[in-house]
Amino acid sequence: MLDMGRAVRVTAGMRVLHALFVTLAIPAALSTAAARPVTEGDLRKHIEILASDDFEGRAPGTEGERKTLDYLRNAWSKAGVKPGAADGSAGSLGGGGQW
Repeated sequence: MLDMGRAVRVTAGMRVLHALFVTLAIPAALSTAAARPVTEGDLRKHIEILASDDFEGRAPGTEGERKTLDYLRNAWSKAGVKPGAADGSAGSLGGGGQW
């Protein structure tokens, strides 16, 4: 029998990993050639942070999800990425037009 709770957690986890990849890959692709490449250690650090108990599982609609989105917005801001939804907002990451 399918464990729906586990399925939701796996789906939420995959969304977080996708967002993490985008968080790191897009700034790297847009940066100058002199920029430092993203390493396995960089990815590991972000994954360990997002997988920690501090993020309370990251399930949709929870405090853990809010913390995760705040973390991603902060990472993008530090990388110099600007919100880019058609309306000038951060789209599904929320936060209005600012990170």
